[in-house]
Amino acid sequence: MEKRFNILIKEKDPNVGALLQECLPNEDFHIEVSFDVNETRNKFNTGEYPVCIINLDPATIEEEFTLAKDIKAMNNHTVLIFLCHNPAKNIILQAYSLYAADDFIKNRLIWMNYRPEYMPS
Repeated sequence: MEKRFNILIKEKDPNVGALLQECLPNEDFHIEVSFDVNETRNKFNTGEYPVCIINLDPATIEEEFTLAKDIKAMNNHTVLIFLCHNPAKNIILQAYSLYAADDFIKNRLIWMNYRPEYMPS
């Protein structure tokens, strides 16, 4: 039996974090969600995470980029994936060139500002 590996996800919104944690798991990996930069850094320091996904928030993007730099400094082999809703080109370029992103995904999980009239039925 092969060993399961852990994926660490930094997501500010607990609802989205719970959704990701519920939708992504399978028998090959385990999902851990953290809700702020310091919690993510602490979990990364104490666990083994070959993959780290950081959902970028415009209000805290510099802290999250610093977190990404710290993660790569601790373990350069960690796969680092950024999520962001509608990122500017300079954000994408920074993620790849300055913060060693392995991938960048445009996140569509905002549900039109959580307004019920836009929720899928």
